[in-house]
Amino acid sequence: MINRKYLKLISIALILIISIGFAYLTSSLIINGIIGYKGNSWNIYFDNISMIKNDVGGAKPTINNSKDTVNFSITFSEPGETFKFSVDVVNEGTIDAMLSEILTTGINSSNSSYLSYTVKYYDDTELSLNDGIKAGTKTRLNVEVNYKYDTEVLAPVGNQDFSIKLTYVQAGDNATFKNTLINPDNNNVFTLNNAKSNSLNNLKIYGNNEQTTYEGYNLLNLPSSYSFTQFSRIFFDNTFTAGHYTFSYSSRVSDAGSSLIVIGNNTDPNNANSMEYIITRQISSSTKSFTFTLTEEQASKVNAIYLYASSDWLSGADVTTTFNDVMIYKGTDSKSYEPYVGGEPSPNPDYPQEINAVTNSNLVITGKNIYNPNYRNNGVIAATRGHATVENGVFTFNATGSDFYIWLAESSTSFSAARRGQVFPLGNRTYTATISNPLFTKNYVSFFDEDMNPLGFKSFNSNSFTFNQETAGSDKAKYFALRFGYANSVDGETYTATIQLEEGDTATEYEPYYEHSYPITLGNVELNRIGDYRDSIYYEDGDWYLEKKIGNYTITGSETYEWYSECPRICFNFGNIPPNNVLYPSNTTDMPYLMSNKFVTVTINDIHYVTYENRKNGFTLSNNNYISFRRKKWTDKATAVSESTGTIIYYVYRNSIKEKITDSTLLSQLEAIRSSNLFEGINHIYFNSNIGTDISFDYIEE
Repeated sequence: MINRKYLKLISIALILIISIGFAYLTSSLIINGIIGYKGNSWNIYFDNISMIKNDVGGAKPTINNSKDTVNFSITFSEPGETFKFSVDVVNEGTIDAMLSEILTTGINSSNSSYLSYTVKYYDDTELSLNDGIKAGTKTRLNVEVNYKYDTEVLAPVGNQDFSIKLTYVQAGDNATFKNTLINPDNNNVFTLNNAKSNSLNNLKIYGNNEQTTYEGYNLLNLPSSYSFTQFSRIFFDNTFTAGHYTFSYSSRVSDAGSSLIVIGNNTDPNNANSMEYIITRQISSSTKSFTFTLTEEQASKVNAIYLYASSDWLSGADVTTTFNDVMIYKGTDSKSYEPYVGGEPSPNPDYPQEINAVTNSNLVITGKNIYNPNYRNNGVIAATRGHATVENGVFTFNATGSDFYIWLAESSTSFSAARRGQVFPLGNRTYTATISNPLFTKNYVSFFDEDMNPLGFKSFNSNSFTFNQETAGSDKAKYFALRFGYANSVDGETYTATIQLEEGDTATEYEPYYEHSYPITLGNVELNRIGDYRDSIYYEDGDWYLEKKIGNYTITGSETYEWYSECPRICFNFGNIPPNNVLYPSNTTDMPYLMSNKFVTVTINDIHYVTYENRKNGFTLSNNNYISFRRKKWTDKATAVSESTGTIIYYVYRNSIKEKITDSTLLSQLEAIRSSNLFEGINHIYFNSNIGTDISFDYIEE
């Protein structure tokens, strides 16, 4: 194995090129006749670069003005580093295209031992000649450059130039068209163009997992719904520093007209009357938040916070107050509620968060109209100045005044969450919404960020309107909801309408909403993901297979432990998992190739790895069968062993494990998807599952 002490620098400049041209186009001339051509267009280009992994800190690749070349330059420092990004190949023309040439330069026998450079589709399948791209669609490529970790040859210092050229021509009869459903625009909905009636081919379902993370800014250790009678001491610690703070809550229910919060210094924790007031504020039903400032002297004194159920708290009146989502945090900006997690990012050793994997999925297919009239509560509609019902996709609105608005909603009692109605992913898409009744011309699109916080709205004075990311006016906009209104409705009048939401910038003929669902019950099978490695289920040569790239091991407490007192941690023998079956991580800043359900999060750098040689986490173990856990509060081996028991270690196999699926229920569900004529009249396909996952497939036209 190479010695890290003598690593060299290698700088690499790479170019990815698209070349396009017409092939097989011919002209036919008719003597004494007229030659006519439709207005076709030929336009294939690169678009939408997104970084996936960047060990080297290199700049994001760029696309030239003609959009046919991607340029990037990176400098490697040591083996194991990776530079990876995705880029779309878009066929915006009216003619189907196919890949006719893949030409690479710069990769040769002298450098391939320490460097790899690959361009694959987003689902990790290889590019092949005659791969087609339908007119009006796009495909996504992953470009990855690696300074190989297990190389025995050091790269020379200096620059090396590489390129790959992809040539597209008009699609011939031998073209193979791939449609890949893998989180386009990161919203897990795939739009199918030029749909044909045929069964799925090469179907593959990928694993994923998620772990809730928190920033740790909430200073109040309270449940999300907190009730108390008279008064309650909720904080007794001195963790405040000088600066600005915000008190906030989402809702309050109280027997009293207002509540009281007191922040100060209490010399006797058991006696509220001994409190020296520093901050005192009444809280009415309309006061959802307020800010306050502590000087250095005040901050050093604060050791208690009291909530009182009534402003007349000394009277001892028997009243009860309930606060929902109450917080105090440093700063004056608005923050979404998060639970108390010890004042530091979570998951952490004291506040672990469960790692959830894909266990069940539901493949959903719909037509062009994606507005579901029966969304929530069997079609109950929330309305202002009136009420509404829906039956067979037709809305009936009964007005009780002017300025009549409707939402598809969960209830009519809460304006915020309930009345925003059905929420859709925005992505890099353009949508057109239409309500058939021309009287409804006071319509709105509300935009939300990834945490569903409102970002504002856009009004439209037409019963049909188009909008996209640019309309939102913020790159933070990830979701949207619709509101339809009639500004001059008449009390007692009844109005009917249908609603359609479709992709594109043109309103088309109304189509009722429909969907078909295909459940996938995985049973005891978990489909996981760690970094770029994903478990999957796939169909091949008449059989279904499970490919596991992620293994797991649960610590029982019976392992062989070693204790390192100079840095409180335990290292236990991982010998029952052969080291050559574990794929080791390259450094401590990436999503881990090893993760734990108790102590590790994929979003912070305190990652515990299987160690070998002198890894970047700063300690060395001679035996690579060991894994290390560190936790500041551990002071002895017995505590460390006890608290680590039950921890599940997830790791990546060096060589994946494949097995044929035999579960009869799962097989019947998968076969129902594959054998159905899925594409006839279908415009959208997506997974509705416990965790968002991906699907890829090819379809061949009949």
